Amino acid sequence: MNETTQFHRLLDLWTTLLQRCLEMLDNRDSNCTCFHNIRARGPESAEECRSFSKCVTQTPETDAPDQLAEEFCHKRCSSFLECMSSDPWDSRLSLDFTYHYDKLSCLSSFYYVHTISAYIVLLSGVACFVTRAVDRLKWSHYWFGRVYLLGMLYATGSSLLIHNTGLPIGVLSSFVWVILGLTFGWIAINIHQKLITQKATERVESKINQGEPCKQLEQMIATEKNNITAEKTFSQRMLSYKTLHGVLMVISWFGHFGNFVGRIGVMKEFTCHTYPVYKQVNSPEFQGADKPLTQVPIHDPRYSRLPWANREVLWFIALLFVPTVIAIGVAALWSWRVSPKRSKL
Repeated sequence: MNETTQFHRLLDLWTTLLQRCLEMLDNRDSNCTCFHNIRARGPESAEECRSFSKCVTQTPETDAPDQLAEEFCHKRCSSFLECMSSDPWDSRLSLDFTYHYDKLSCLSSFYYVHTISAYIVLLSGVACFVTRAVDRLKWSHYWFGRVYLLGMLYATGSSLLIHNTGLPIGVLSSFVWVILGLTFGWIAINIHQKLITQKATERVESKINQGEPCKQLEQMIATEKNNITAEKTFSQRMLSYKTLHGVLMVISWFGHFGNFVGRIGVMKEFTCHTYPVYKQVNSPEFQGADKPLTQVPIHDPRYSRLPWANREVLWFIALLFVPTVIAIGVAALWSWRVSPKRSKL
């Protein structure tokens, strides 16, 4: 038997044996480095294939395929399974999540959170346009605008956990206009509201100083705002912060709409179907120039240096209660300091 034929026979053998054992596994362990390194790229030589067989079976190297199969499946498979089934974070054979270097990059359930948030953004944007055109619904424009903002926040946040292969250039370019339009559109409407409130307040103050009775100050200011808007000419309306706000928000919504429509029918079921590898270049994180493609390990060997290491639940709870206690304490001290009745507390 020549070296090439022997290599192919051994290659077929270890593939078959692995499939048998993997059928009995629920989880995989990153400690079996020999298994994972070879499984990621396949053995490149007969010697490497025999070394791999020796690694997983913990038996002396042998050239007899039948003997190897017997020892692997009947004598040593239990120890192999014990090695392979102890790490629930191994996601390489799971479509539900992707976990590497003690970091989560994909969780399939978050795709539905992202999709629902995207629908909220799309529909609340339409509602904003409709409520500006219908006088009876103008009061709700304010609230639909805030729903749009919150929907965008949740859509962006949930997208962090649906990473597979990155974003197409077209999606990234539309997202630029979505964010820029939203940012400067929000700034523009805040400037408009401040200016018109200031001008309306000045008018109300002038009327009160002239002897006009002050019944409901808030209603008087609202009336003056309407009067100021009604007095504007065409050019004043077009060259205003309010119109700028509308244009920018249309740009923001349209970018989201184009991205949303482009995905309709493209993906019916979302899965976490990729796993990262190191590039074949040298970097401070990994020296890969002379190595084959190597999977990023499941666990960070220096994970213990992180402040939340091995106490993730406590860290999660602390992020809620520590700032809450600090904020309440500062509020109490400040209230005591500025209160005219602090001597009675």
